[in-house]
Amino acid sequence: MSTCAHRRRRHVIVPDLRGHGGSDHPITGRPPIEEDGPAPFDWRMMHETERRLIDPDPAWVAGLGTIKAPTLVLSGGAASPLDAADIAGRIPGARLVTIEAGHLIHVGAREEFLRAVDAFLDESTM
Repeated sequence: MSTCAHRRRRHVIVPDLRGHGGSDHPITGRPPIEEDGPAPFDWRMMHETERRLIDPDPAWVAGLGTIKAPTLVLSGGAASPLDAADIAGRIPGARLVTIEAGHLIHVGAREEFLRAVDAFLDESTM
């Protein structure tokens, strides 16, 4: 998520950002990503994301406090490496919803994910 994109948005939805990093939460002790064949995603994106998780930009975490749009932070629960409560606590007025589904909430608990997003969008457009 770009911390400046919120200025153009009416709503912000933050799904489980696997180990988002942040200046006080760098990812450590993880083996580097290895390209192990064809994948349904862009390997360049994976390498760039990994770089940002290992050596995060301190401005990312600081920028969370500038978000003014209604924000929903979705956590995958106990199986998630993300401290979603920390992220939600840094965004003024953010709502935290935990769905015990791990990192891929939209896949592992699709119906619950859609209900949470729909309810958030319905409430924040009133």
